[in-house]
Amino acid sequence: MFSRKSRLSRSKDIERVVRFGSRLVTPYIVIYYLQTEGEGVRLACVAGKKVSLSSVRRHRAQRLLRSLAKEFIANIPAGMDLVWVGQSNIDKIEGLSDLRQSLAPFADRLPFNKVV
Repeated sequence: MFSRKSRLSRSKDIERVVRFGSRLVTPYIVIYYLQTEGEGVRLACVAGKKVSLSSVRRHRAQRLLRSLAKEFIANIPAGMDLVWVGQSNIDKIEGLSDLRQSLAPFADRLPFNKVV
């Protein structure tokens, strides 16, 4: 779990990142990012009803997104707000390793440098 300071929890903040930030589209995730004046990195992981009507599957998708984000959080520059949105097919993925492999071809286009 991320600390309260490192979470984007207000819908207004999430909308601002999605609306004015840059995005990277991968097969299972859309990553929105926006450089801000803040001191730390803030993150929101979203899995809407397009992922699944089942709340169990949506929460599983959010857990996968959070787990993957934890691997990158140390390499993200301060003052970055991120929104990770699960695509509609993320509930069909087997596990975290498959999600990590699907992100690997896009590693050079990420706003933070880390080889997956």
